[in-house]
Amino acid sequence: MTISTLSSTFMGFTAFVCIASPFLFWLVVREKVEFRQALFGVLTYFVFVIILKSMVDSIVLADGQPILNNKIQYVLYVVCVSALFEEVSKYAFFKLYMKNKYERCTAAVGFGIGFAGYSSIYVGIMAISNFALALTVQNYGIDNVIAESAPESAAELQMILEGMCSADPWGFFMEGINKLFFIIQQIAMSVLVWYAATRDDCQYLLPGSLVLHAAISVPVALYQFDGSLGLIKADIIYCVMVTLVALFAYWIFKKKEPTYYDFKPNRLQAKRRR
Repeated sequence: MTISTLSSTFMGFTAFVCIASPFLFWLVVREKVEFRQALFGVLTYFVFVIILKSMVDSIVLADGQPILNNKIQYVLYVVCVSALFEEVSKYAFFKLYMKNKYERCTAAVGFGIGFAGYSSIYVGIMAISNFALALTVQNYGIDNVIAESAPESAAELQMILEGMCSADPWGFFMEGINKLFFIIQQIAMSVLVWYAATRDDCQYLLPGSLVLHAAISVPVALYQFDGSLGLIKADIIYCVMVTLVALFAYWIFKKKEPTYYDFKPNRLQAKRRR
């Protein structure tokens, strides 16, 4: 038993995509956005998703909770909580701070790159670890790798390696594609929420963003519950839905920002007191 060459290749592909994608997106729009906008996105994701949402999940999804055995309740919880923590946190930050600092929603694009970039780079680092482990197994054999590990971690390592050996190689490939589309999703959602926070005629976009986010999350939640949907199928459906939402966000963006390509970053200047 070993890890296939195709699997290790796709692990390397995922590591590259996850780490490079945020920077590539940034390079595309670097003349339109500011670096601090991406830092705002990173900070918001860390506080509201990594800390606060994880705290809620640790309680609601703890071992033995009835929700873990009820597909409808589980899926509804996952998609609704994800939408609330991510989109409401963006709305609050835009409404309370960024709308007073920036004129156009190009600020939301930079914010979205940072918001998604944190997660993407983290997954990329994990993929590098898996890629290195896969190469070690291919060179020395799974039994030798386990034998050289610490006794207290040998059982856990064996379980991880057996999972990597039996996994569909295309699942590793789709993990990278999934994160690429996750960045697109967060940029699109940030644009929609920006208008909801800054334009009186776009208030409908906040509940709209919550519904769209929840809908996008359904395939992944179904896979997480019992795997019946299938990882690759869930990722493909997710990517198609993200594409549709991104097209909608771009349509809104073009309506609201017709002079975007003539725009340069411009912080609002504080009005001088007379």
